[in-house]
Amino acid sequence: MSVICGITIAGLSGPIIFMLAIGTLELSQPGYNPFVTTISGLVWGPHGRVQTAIFIVFGSLVEVFIINLYYAFATRKVYLKLGVLMFLCIGIGFFVVAIFRADPPGLPRTASGAIHSFAVGVISALFPFACLFLSRSFWKDICWKGVSVYSIITALMAFGLGILGSVTGFREMWAGLYQRIYLLNAFVWIEVVSLRLLYSCVFGSGTSKNYLSAIRRPPGIFRACPNRAVRDPSDRSSRIPHGAGNGEHPGASDSWRTHRRPCLDRQ
Repeated sequence: MSVICGITIAGLSGPIIFMLAIGTLELSQPGYNPFVTTISGLVWGPHGRVQTAIFIVFGSLVEVFIINLYYAFATRKVYLKLGVLMFLCIGIGFFVVAIFRADPPGLPRTASGAIHSFAVGVISALFPFACLFLSRSFWKDICWKGVSVYSIITALMAFGLGILGSVTGFREMWAGLYQRIYLLNAFVWIEVVSLRLLYSCVFGSGTSKNYLSAIRRPPGIFRACPNRAVRDPSDRSSRIPHGAGNGEHPGASDSWRTHRRPCLDRQ
């Protein structure tokens, strides 16, 4: 279990590492204006290779985060798979952004800059849809309903920022500020989901209670609810009374039927 918690912490650390490293680069680059210039512009500073490494590290941690989330759920239905697939593409997108640098300010457009801009657009477009698909899977677990609602709010905020940037021209005039607000919205969502995963890993609540078993064996149609206590079969006082279920002890039969009833796997 400590290994799983370590993987969860690795996913949790991604946004923190990104913000601290980028903030340090901004302070070390003279004349850099974070409100006007995007993060990609740091690549042309004295520590441009560090910025490239940050994108690669963050993309790797995004992949760790989403794979960890995928295996945290016992069943993997279509909504979860679509959301995970989109996040995998987002992680790959950061690799592309790192490899193909943005164009220097004031110079003609290049193939590298075009690929860079396209990858940034794909990342921005996929994120809100990924949140919506994952929120559908979160909603099926009572312990994750709050995260499901927050995922929908995060997606709506991302859509709203996209519309605001396109209609008002805010994205062009204040490109750096716009990009940082969008990233902050995404980073907070990753932190909230990672903290919920860490709580499930440590305290064994919700879908992630049987974390290791979800990885080791394929999901079945029925499985005991993880939030329900299971009586010890070796305890004689907890065994089903003789005749329970055939009408001789209806009260005991009803009690055991309620306690032992399996529940459908969640999406």
